[in-house]
Amino acid sequence: MDSLETEIRQKVIEALNLEDFDPETISRGTVLFKGGLGLDSIDAIELVIMIEKEFGIVLSVAERNQTVFKDFGSLCDFIRLNINREKPVRQAVLDFPPTSP
Repeated sequence: MDSLETEIRQKVIEALNLEDFDPETISRGTVLFKGGLGLDSIDAIELVIMIEKEFGIVLSVAERNQTVFKDFGSLCDFIRLNINREKPVRQAVLDFPPTSP
């Protein structure tokens, strides 16, 4: 078993409070939604947050799709391919007008 997949599996279980699932039963082909793990739209948001927090990957709106979240294997592949990508620069909220120190 791949160590990154093992890490992702554990983080998914923790982030979504799936303690009832045996990590060994979650395979690359395990469907995330509609059967399989039975995740819902709130779980999808939690997954996006977990991916950003744990792996530093900020998903674009276009990446939040059925291809990435089809099954556990596609999620792992996405994280593996993007774990070292450059992070987008977030614009800071400016204190405007500037205040005096």
